[in-house]
Amino acid sequence: MNAHSLATSRILGAVPAAVAVLWVGCASSTPSSGAHAVESQTAAPRNAYPSCVTSSIDNGSRFEDPDYFGLMVGDALARATPERLFERMKAAAAQGETYKALYLSRLLTAASPELSGGWANRAALAGSLGLSREQAAAASNAGKPVGEQVAVPPSFVPGVPIAHRPASLGDWAAAMSLLADDTAVREGGATLVAVRDDVSGLQTVNDGESRYAVSKPMTLDDLLPNSFVLLAPHAMSEHNTDGGKMALSIFMAAMGGVSAAYGNSANSAALSESAGRLAGESTVVASHWKGGSFTARTFPDGTVKNIAEKPKPAGEYQAIGVPQPLVWASGGSLRPTAMMALVGSGGDPAKIRTRRYEGSPAGVAKEQKIPSLLYPRLASLCRGSRSDCTIPVSLTELMLQRADVDALVTDPAAASRLGAAAYDFGEWNQLYTSGEPITLETATMKQSLVGYDRRGACYEVSSAPDHWFGPATPGR
Repeated sequence: MNAHSLATSRILGAVPAAVAVLWVGCASSTPSSGAHAVESQTAAPRNAYPSCVTSSIDNGSRFEDPDYFGLMVGDALARATPERLFERMKAAAAQGETYKALYLSRLLTAASPELSGGWANRAALAGSLGLSREQAAAASNAGKPVGEQVAVPPSFVPGVPIAHRPASLGDWAAAMSLLADDTAVREGGATLVAVRDDVSGLQTVNDGESRYAVSKPMTLDDLLPNSFVLLAPHAMSEHNTDGGKMALSIFMAAMGGVSAAYGNSANSAALSESAGRLAGESTVVASHWKGGSFTARTFPDGTVKNIAEKPKPAGEYQAIGVPQPLVWASGGSLRPTAMMALVGSGGDPAKIRTRRYEGSPAGVAKEQKIPSLLYPRLASLCRGSRSDCTIPVSLTELMLQRADVDALVTDPAAASRLGAAAYDFGEWNQLYTSGEPITLETATMKQSLVGYDRRGACYEVSSAPDHWFGPATPGR
């Protein structure tokens, strides 16, 4: 055994053999340039959120700690030592959290590509998830010097079927991080990943005088398999209701749940037939919206598939099939923000009534054009009613357990401080593992996102049928 092999074997032991058979046949892969998916992500554009962000979100003061910011929303996780990364990768694999184990193994091979054991472990984990191209590239790199290693293609992108549910809430967060990294490598760091707002189904509302449909809250289980890259969004426009009617069958067909039918969805044909059967059986109602379009890009079987989509009026001032951004899955997992624009009916920057402020929220709202802004990659989980939700959190906060923080942060005092500041997701993880639906809080007319410009000024931004979040437009 040579010196290189000895060093590798001291640092990296074998992943438990059970990992190779825990998860079988999930996902596919796509071509890419760049050697290592996570390695290609640039450093965080800022080392802290501006004060107008931290003062606007619940418990936002935790991000004022540079160490907490770096670990939970920045790129400090990628700078952990190979020994510590391997320790937590092995622990995740032993718990059946294979997405999390693969995510950590990617960080390990990006940080120390000379360690052949790291590549061998990554190949085993990728193979257990059915990621054959990543498995082959990682296995090839295990026996090569760094200068001869091949590029690892991004393998976990929109349109890839999700054959197995992640084992825990932290494992789900890791899967979303894999999606964020691979999509950013495949399409670029400014890519915006989204889902349709009706991805988890629809429900009717009858208030006695009018009848309309609204989208059900989006459940976590529906996000990964129905995600897409959002392109060319054009929001809807308002019109006189005397000239527009919509068939109630649009949403009656989806009362039990709906699939966006991206990638290789097995039930898309059945859903389409169901909608068609009901199309002639319903009444019509007035709606205030018309038009609107966007393109949903996915990568089933490693090929680009662009799907032309149009939202539908759903009665009164409601619309369905509108794209909802997934800031968690946009921009790469090691970035604290995702950049988004607010687009109107013509695809140009939209004007809305909002406040622009620095420091604590203040000032008078006025109508103004919203530039492309940096939005923290934070979101809230909800259960039951929308009043029972977590504070806005990052994917890394969801993914890392207290044992992970204690192991990855080398300073015991800092580890204790960061662990104490982290949100306790124990009860939420129990809900997830028991199969109880957990939903994602989204930006609507009733719930704003806080974004900030390059000068650090904040805006409270909400979406509506006539103004959507879309990918950032250069120069705007």
